[in-house]
Amino acid sequence: MRASSPTSLRGHRASSPRPVAPCCPGQAPRIFAQGVFPPRPCGDSFSASSPSLVSLTWIGFVPATVPTQATEAGPRRWHRVDIVVPEDVAELLAAECFELGSCGLQTEAVGDTHTRLTAFFDEDNSPDTIRTGLNLAVERVDCERPEILISEEVASDWNAEWRRFYEPVWATESIVVHPPWIPVDTLPGQMAIVIDPAMAFGTGGHESTQTALAGLEDTRLEDRRILDVGTGSGVLAIAACHLGVTSLVGVDIDPIAIDNARLNLHANLGSEHVSQRVVLQQGSAEDAGDEPFDVIVANIEGHILLPMVPVLMQKLAPGGCIIFAGLLRKEERAFIDGLVSAGLTIDGRWQRDDWFSCRARPVE
Repeated sequence: MRASSPTSLRGHRASSPRPVAPCCPGQAPRIFAQGVFPPRPCGDSFSASSPSLVSLTWIGFVPATVPTQATEAGPRRWHRVDIVVPEDVAELLAAECFELGSCGLQTEAVGDTHTRLTAFFDEDNSPDTIRTGLNLAVERVDCERPEILISEEVASDWNAEWRRFYEPVWATESIVVHPPWIPVDTLPGQMAIVIDPAMAFGTGGHESTQTALAGLEDTRLEDRRILDVGTGSGVLAIAACHLGVTSLVGVDIDPIAIDNARLNLHANLGSEHVSQRVVLQQGSAEDAGDEPFDVIVANIEGHILLPMVPVLMQKLAPGGCIIFAGLLRKEERAFIDGLVSAGLTIDGRWQRDDWFSCRARPVE
């Protein structure tokens, strides 16, 4: 696929994942496919018959762990459970589904007030037991009892199915982010970043990532030392390395994010470059060492970023700057006021739809 112009490819806009209870003690389910999809699974594939698109989130284990193979008795079969419930209790009932043994769950908005939960259970689970458990769960959350539809689903290769709905995303005018199974040829002056979306730590499709990338592009990074706070998939770190940084430290409090970022960095930059210029470590900005940074980028929600400002300023080298991203426009005034009160001045701003990023420097 040739990336001939930024308008030739359009990425899906990812929805914000909502937390749910663990699938089993000590292990949280991972959201591994999210965004704009055809309405819902139909038979053994996703149906694309409807011209309308809805926002879906699939919650469960990493795709490779979902059993799809045939057994001696034939294709693997699942119990599919569909219920429509008020939006304010959907997360609680999703957690109850996992407690009952669901191996994966899909949510779909139904109008402005309700959510369709589609949960999948191994065929060894009794439909009567599932129905009884859900009815008790509905009583616990004080919700009007919904209709519970239980049907049989023949397993398909879901790992392949969810991949169909990812495509290259033009994050900026010159940076395209694409999954590894869709090659992209770039023109001179364009940058292609390969991100495996299986772990869902940032695929370039969200406006907060796009405005952060725009900020990096507009900031001098050659021969600079940079700190990436909340590195996630490593997409910002990869872009910064392509833009000429001398050394980079990426931190994230989630160890799975660090592992994912490391894989993506090696895939994009090569092991030698990563070993010589990049350090990834679990932790926060405080754990990034004592050597100052010329540029700090932090793509985190605004209410988390503001309390971090004093620490980030302490990490900044003289003449350095901080790029803040993950910010909603409706919160802009309060956020900027907070930066000014901390002794920073704004000298750059980038916007995409309802999200913005900004670059700030200490007042001299």
